[in-house]
Amino acid sequence: MARLALGALPTDDPRAHSAGLDPDRVLLFGTGASVGWGVTSHELGLPGSLARSLTARTGRGADVEVIAAPSFSASQAIHDLRDASLSRYDVIVLTLGLTEAAGFANLADWRRHFDELLDFIRLRSRRDARIYALGVHSTTKMTVWDHLLSPAANAHRRSLNSATAAECVTGARAAFIPFDPPRQSGQGRSRQSSDYRDCAEIIAEVVAPTLGLDGPRDRRQVGDPDTEKERRRQSAVDSLAIVDTPAEARFDRIVALARRAFGTEGAAMTIIDNDRQWAKSIEGDLPLQIERSQSYCAVTIESPGAFVVADLRATPVDGVAGQDQNGLGFYAGYPIEAPSGDRIGALCVYDAVARDPADVDVALLRDLALMAQNEVWQRWSGVTRR
Repeated sequence: MARLALGALPTDDPRAHSAGLDPDRVLLFGTGASVGWGVTSHELGLPGSLARSLTARTGRGADVEVIAAPSFSASQAIHDLRDASLSRYDVIVLTLGLTEAAGFANLADWRRHFDELLDFIRLRSRRDARIYALGVHSTTKMTVWDHLLSPAANAHRRSLNSATAAECVTGARAAFIPFDPPRQSGQGRSRQSSDYRDCAEIIAEVVAPTLGLDGPRDRRQVGDPDTEKERRRQSAVDSLAIVDTPAEARFDRIVALARRAFGTEGAAMTIIDNDRQWAKSIEGDLPLQIERSQSYCAVTIESPGAFVVADLRATPVDGVAGQDQNGLGFYAGYPIEAPSGDRIGALCVYDAVARDPADVDVALLRDLALMAQNEVWQRWSGVTRR
């Protein structure tokens, strides 16, 4: 039997972002196109392509994360999702079924496992989040089994897709997306970025019109008391082993860039650690650490978007003690997340002089925060390898 080329796989963090405000948050879970065969970066694979395709349609930013492996199956999906914070996402896209199609799985077993998975996701996700199941594509176009399977596999694939579509019709918040894109890069497992762009267009065409239809999104953790949320958040801070470490040039460069870009007296990358705010990098006259009760960054991490107060002297901020004594007139911060998705700190700029809200480029602030966040994840990866 001829040996199939495995092709490249993404080696970067399984996340992709597109520029813009109020980003939609999407999780890709499964196998098939989500795995990323043929490209070395998720930016070139389905996550990056989908983020850009959604932004092109909505005008908002997009954060797309992926949990994928070639061996994923519906029978093990709940186990593979057990540590995922599903309540963080506006959309969850399932790309399962390839393993079952190749193995001629029993249809009754597939229905049972898929139905259990949908129930699990509904329980763990927000009530306004939508779930999409992507159809299994033709085994002659996009899969590792290109040269191994007979037309019988495609017949079984169609049966699986029919069963999946039926389960989505009968379940709340779930929809089926037929999926059989043309292949531009020939046969075999490896694909090109153009293949992923085609895949993303199919998904985005269905998903984008449904985003934001329900008004402002409540992205609080589902069923989580504040004490549990904070315990998990602090655990994420501790796992990073970043607090009270020496300054690092890579963080200092981003903070310096933020200060110059916004023309402010100060900028910082902060971590909220127990009852204090500690700065990994800071420019300006503020101290390296302050009490959490006096921290605007502590308010910033309460929500997933930017926190901007253009005139602090005229705008009281709940939860910040001594606001009238801190000497600041302007603050803008964007949360930084740990690899777990918990918000651990912020990238912020501040000034003694108030600003016109129209002059605050929140999209730029998000881009800078994502740069700092990426460095946090890279540092975390280095810590875990030692």
